[in-house]
Amino acid sequence: MTKKKKSKTRLKFGDIIEIAFDGKYAYAQYIQNEKIKNPGGVFLRIFSEIYTTRPDIAHILISDDLFQIFVHVLYEFEYSEEERLKIIANATVPEKYNQPSQLFKTYNDWPEIAGFTRAGREWFIKYLDGTVFPEDGESLKRFGSILPEEYHYLPTSQEIYYDELVEMIYAQASNAYDVHPKQREQQQEELPVPEPLVELSEPERLPSPRPNPIAKPLEKLLTRLDGIMEQYEELQDTDVREQLYEAVHNAFVLAKTDYVLSDGFGMFTKTGNKRVHSALATFLKKANDLAAKANLTSDQSRLAAFQDDEVTSENGSTYDDYFGDC
Repeated sequence: MTKKKKSKTRLKFGDIIEIAFDGKYAYAQYIQNEKIKNPGGVFLRIFSEIYTTRPDIAHILISDDLFQIFVHVLYEFEYSEEERLKIIANATVPEKYNQPSQLFKTYNDWPEIAGFTRAGREWFIKYLDGTVFPEDGESLKRFGSILPEEYHYLPTSQEIYYDELVEMIYAQASNAYDVHPKQREQQQEELPVPEPLVELSEPERLPSPRPNPIAKPLEKLLTRLDGIMEQYEELQDTDVREQLYEAVHNAFVLAKTDYVLSDGFGMFTKTGNKRVHSALATFLKKANDLAAKANLTSDQSRLAAFQDDEVTSENGSTYDDYFGDC
């Protein structure tokens, strides 16, 4: 029997994710910026403690990191009926996790095949954002069976699933009294009875440190696009959405000063293309001016401002209705 797909969950940079297992809770933060490309999973920082009751968000954020890892979450969010992963808050991501380029370690386990020179584990380090090593212009550097010690600290780009994630948390969590069930059976020790769980009525969103500086021009853009959509339904076709995405990504998120806005966006008529061009050009000029005044200098800060789902058109449309993920 095919599992029924639930409504789509869209992770935002900085989301705090609750990981439920064995009547306990661990927490992670989504730290994958738009430059990291790894379709196998999403990049999370795992916080260092296991809890028997849900803690305050502030307590989670001051705890140390346990590790960073790519985790497959699509099934958990969209198909699993157990809600083992749940978004409960959003918080600022530390600057060290929002760097222009980041190295990852990974490996391949090669089988022993006659006539094949590679066998066993081969370690390498690589960039996932297109950055290359200056000495050879490659994005990957191989090391053979032994990874040099200076790279041991790097996060791995290998992807894991929920069960593997729980095993790793049990093995490395700072509060040792929460041992793995297998260890508990071996030691024949009883842990304290968990305290009653405190239910959260609604996912808590931490207040933004400052208002979105481009909220007004973004609202006007979405309202104008709603108006265009009433006459030109192709505005939400995949081809048009992709071209709108490219325009905003280059002209606003990356703030490329040499980027020239196209006259055509895949609309069926010149009039349709002209109206879309006018709406985008007006928005981009105003939004870039306001972003500069608000000191939104990083790609991620501009992306977060544009992908603000609290900003809607007069009819309730959000950025996702016309642009998708930028």
